[in-house]
Amino acid sequence: MGISIRCCIAITIILIICTFITYLCDEISVTPQSSAGDPGRQAKKTPPVPDDSYDNLFWFVQITDLHISRFYDPRRKKLLKDFCQKDLALISPDVTLVTGDLTDAKHANNQGSEQYIDEWQDYNRIITESGILNKTVWLDIRGNHDAFNVPYLNSDLNYFKKFSHQGKKHLSSYHYTHKKKFGRYSFIGVDACPVPGPKRPFNFFGMVSANEFESLTNYKLAADASNVTIWFGHYPTSVIHSPAPGIRHLMRDSSAYLCGHLHTLGGLVPNMYAKQKSGNLELELGDWKDNRMFRLLVIDHDLLSFVDQKMGTWPIIIVSNPKHALYSMPSHEPVGRMLHSTHIRVLVFSPAHIEYVHISIDSVFLGEGKRSGGPLYTLRWDPQSYASGIHQITISVKDEKHGLHIISQPFSLDNTSLSFSLFPRLILMWNMSTLCQLLFWSIWLFSFLPLVILRFLHIPILVPSEFSGCLVNFLQNWMNRFYLLTATNRIFWPLAVFHVYIAVGPWFIGRVLDEFIGVCFVFGLYVDGQLLPSHSTYAYGFLFILFFNIPLILLLGMYLERAATPTHDSTRTRCASKYAPHRLLIDHWAMTLLLIIQCYCAVTGFYWAYGTMAFLLGPLKTWSVILQLTLWFLAARGKPVATVSNGLIIIPAPVSGRTSRPS
Repeated sequence: MGISIRCCIAITIILIICTFITYLCDEISVTPQSSAGDPGRQAKKTPPVPDDSYDNLFWFVQITDLHISRFYDPRRKKLLKDFCQKDLALISPDVTLVTGDLTDAKHANNQGSEQYIDEWQDYNRIITESGILNKTVWLDIRGNHDAFNVPYLNSDLNYFKKFSHQGKKHLSSYHYTHKKKFGRYSFIGVDACPVPGPKRPFNFFGMVSANEFESLTNYKLAADASNVTIWFGHYPTSVIHSPAPGIRHLMRDSSAYLCGHLHTLGGLVPNMYAKQKSGNLELELGDWKDNRMFRLLVIDHDLLSFVDQKMGTWPIIIVSNPKHALYSMPSHEPVGRMLHSTHIRVLVFSPAHIEYVHISIDSVFLGEGKRSGGPLYTLRWDPQSYASGIHQITISVKDEKHGLHIISQPFSLDNTSLSFSLFPRLILMWNMSTLCQLLFWSIWLFSFLPLVILRFLHIPILVPSEFSGCLVNFLQNWMNRFYLLTATNRIFWPLAVFHVYIAVGPWFIGRVLDEFIGVCFVFGLYVDGQLLPSHSTYAYGFLFILFFNIPLILLLGMYLERAATPTHDSTRTRCASKYAPHRLLIDHWAMTLLLIIQCYCAVTGFYWAYGTMAFLLGPLKTWSVILQLTLWFLAARGKPVATVSNGLIIIPAPVSGRTSRPS
């Protein structure tokens, strides 16, 4: 017996799903590079080992997404100045990283965007008047908001070069070497803002040009001799488009990449951390804009530890030896030093006097930490007692003002690994441009390919009888509606042309930047003679098809069925005189709502963002409103090409190849 069509379809779907899952698992798996043949890394496993001395230790801070705004939340500026004068002054970091979106650059309506000089002046005034530039090395870099409507790096609109601290010396990416008596530590800033920088919303993905990639390669080579290399930038690597072999390949020998941009997805993923396939960390930080978050990182004997903290939350506690097992990087740092260390090392920061620091392992109290200098507290231990498996260290700190604060974290001395959460790994390890393209083309095919098959194969679709009665009726009704839609030329062909146009035609022509008229396609923005692969257009197209094309197809099918059903027509005629407003509301509320939403999106999406030209020359949004009105009228008032009577769709003879069929 041959294999049925339904069986073939099921097997195909299963194979597609299995292929996708296999690809996904490969993308988010971690296969650290071995350091066995790397003499430099082998040397790092030798002494010095962590002891009770206040040495081989420094710390730095990261903040991100400041969004200094002329329209919103003036407290951001005041609190940022307080943070610089009080919190940073107390923590006293060697280096402070400010990873982009220094200013908001958005209009009061939250839709349009441009650079406001007063926002940049406010940022400059805060970092200058607070005196923080005299207390720490301030490394700031641009984010996508800092590049809105900036045509080129030397433009007068690029206020970063005038009002930021590093912009006076570095227009884009740069390399800073921090020298200590016990080693050299490199910080490489990645400016992935597209040049030119379009206005929002199509400025979400970062882009590293070939020239910028070459500069970053040189910075990477210069940093190879450093004890530890830290990369930092605004965009996560998952949303950075770069030449082969890719930005992650450049970072493969570093300890960590620190970024922002995603704002922890509105709080849905507060700990957006992952370990990349090469074994180094990528750590996204929550924003300053709404959450007032900052990150304190410690390098102790070349072991990297960190904690994310909300401003004003004290005390801050970091266990630097033994470090957190989840963030251990055997191929990138000398984790062997922990097993040979003599003391547990804990850093405690607080504006109040510390009364005690108690240390326990596996619920066994070991003793009270002794202050060894600055914020460092140490306690002698025997690491051989914890040489295998995962153990839990607990630190209890009490100060005079904030009371008791307890933290607990796992550690491992034999490289027993822990796994990061799935969702952060998906966000930070997968290629988001690939995901956006996959979503777009999947829904593009899904939303119209079945109609094309019905149109050109002329195959009546009957729901298998083994389904339950209610499900049979539901599915068969929708099959009838789709069949009617494909048989109605005045409806089908405009929909088909528009659907193809979404994938190949320009969505709008307008002022992508004030200085340049650009053309937007699904595959990117064509501006100033070059194509910017703005992958967010694929996500925009996916949402457009999901919330406009598909609802429009469903509603048009319902209207065509009503027009083709005589009983519906007679009922509507009897009720017309007395219940006309009521009947209109029932028949057309969904299409009216869709029209209102589409008009609103046309104004907010293109007019407010890119101006009048983009609104008038905007086939995707503005012209689609006209298309919807036309098809709405033709479907609701036009002469039906078929009738539905007694469970049959009856199509007249002139439409060849289509016969009556049971519903």
